[in-house]
Amino acid sequence: MPAKSAAQRPVRYVTYLLTEVGRICLAEREGAICDLFLSADVTLAEAVERPTRLLTKASRQVREYFAGRRQVFDLPIILDGTDFERAVWAAVRAIPYGYTASYSHIAEAAGRPRAARAVGAAVRRGRISLIIPFHRVIRSDGSVAGGPCGELRQRLLDLEERWMAR
Repeated sequence: MPAKSAAQRPVRYVTYLLTEVGRICLAEREGAICDLFLSADVTLAEAVERPTRLLTKASRQVREYFAGRRQVFDLPIILDGTDFERAVWAAVRAIPYGYTASYSHIAEAAGRPRAARAVGAAVRRGRISLIIPFHRVIRSDGSVAGGPCGELRQRLLDLEERWMAR
């Protein structure tokens, strides 16, 4: 099958917002959220910057999350991934606010108990952060992954802990 031309591809609308953890990129395609990146340097090519009704609602929910007034997102999402990735993302989405789960726990919940490394890869490929709380997946020793992503994930966990303590 030939690749779709730009005129045939669904339009992706995007908006950006500033939060206490930096710039967030939110994108919508076909009436559902398809991307939420927690990265200041993400700019989506071939996207129209426009605050649609859904992106406005999503932005409001993200702000409520950072203000401690939202624990669960109520937004339609598009999950582009393999069956295993979607199973992982569903298991991650089930982790309650303020709690964490290990990669091995998620592997078990996704039906592949020996696939903890594959869970890590699926988490890294996830494109809808916060709505799917990838930051809540941690190592079995209780630590988060290293590097800049690890620092951001720890900040989100600290934020949830702070709001849970109130």
